[in-house]
Amino acid sequence: MPVPPLDALPHRESHRDLLAANLTFGPLREIDGIVVSAGKARRNLRPAIRLARDLRTLLVVMRSGAGPTEQTVLRLASEEGLQRVAVMDIAERLQHPLLQFRTSTAPHAVAGRLGPLSIKRNLGLVFGRMLGWRTMMLLDDDIHRLTEAAVLRAARPLDDLVAVGLAVEHFADHSVVCHANRLSGRPQQVFVSGSALVLDPARCTGFFPKIYNEDWLFLAPALRENLVGLVGTVRQRPYPPFADPGRARVEEFGEVVGEGVVDSVRRGRLSDELRWPTFWADFLRRRESFIRRAEYSVADLSLDNRHRDAALASLTVAHEALAKITANQCADYYRSWCLDLATWQSRLADLPRAPSLDAAWDALGLSGTLADLVA
Repeated sequence: MPVPPLDALPHRESHRDLLAANLTFGPLREIDGIVVSAGKARRNLRPAIRLARDLRTLLVVMRSGAGPTEQTVLRLASEEGLQRVAVMDIAERLQHPLLQFRTSTAPHAVAGRLGPLSIKRNLGLVFGRMLGWRTMMLLDDDIHRLTEAAVLRAARPLDDLVAVGLAVEHFADHSVVCHANRLSGRPQQVFVSGSALVLDPARCTGFFPKIYNEDWLFLAPALRENLVGLVGTVRQRPYPPFADPGRARVEEFGEVVGEGVVDSVRRGRLSDELRWPTFWADFLRRRESFIRRAEYSVADLSLDNRHRDAALASLTVAHEALAKITANQCADYYRSWCLDLATWQSRLADLPRAPSLDAAWDALGLSGTLADLVA
């Protein structure tokens, strides 16, 4: 079977042409709060705690699963000299009227365990709105070597933009398929993500759906208006991307939707062509060509490449997952996302103001743990 030519592929090695260029760096902005998603080992929290301490801001730790306990977070904060920290225990299936979306019921989008990451990030946006924050940061607990100076610099263009990311390049923030594409020797540039993102919650209109690539869909409305920037880089703790081939199955529907939406934003048709199966039928064919080309390229690697066979196994799973995705599923998901986006924006407009995080928590009627330490 012939290898498909590159010009037939929908996949782009870089989406950075969608980001604002010639950024204007305004005056320094105070960081009102950092919301960190914590679901991994407790040692991962120290960089976020130190960053919040250096920025003299509130750290909101949204923990779940194997994440550190409330007592551990408070102890680490005390050891590092952090004055203000809140710990929220977020259930994987937290139910709240603000967080109910049509897209969350699409079984092909939530295949496998995505965890409560989208819930945590959406709650962070809600709290930022309720507290009147103008500058906040979303951070994952596997991000490290992020300095006070880097965050403050990334926040300076927010007078003009609504979100600015720091590129996760030192262990690249990629899907399994994109890791395989990079392994084959092709360039693969990282994009802005929710892993390290500074934003103005008062001006952000997007939400994080429960799907892989949820941050691309969150950013899509702002990308369409050229209101997203990138300033600097950050490190992510490495992990073996091909250790579990099933990871590709969980990611594939979100890969298709995310790449399709970003591709449409590039042509200025975000709310038009994606509503119809004809767009997605063509896009699925081109996605299949891209994965097939990645398989050919990885197979050509030398046999002593220690990642070769594992990457091929992951690409096989991605190929199988793609074959089960239909154009109607993609079009239906996009239409549901559009309805969810309008509903979310209405919910944000109706949020009450709150004088403190505790008051916001109580106003939303959230159950679970909220521990607040203020020295």
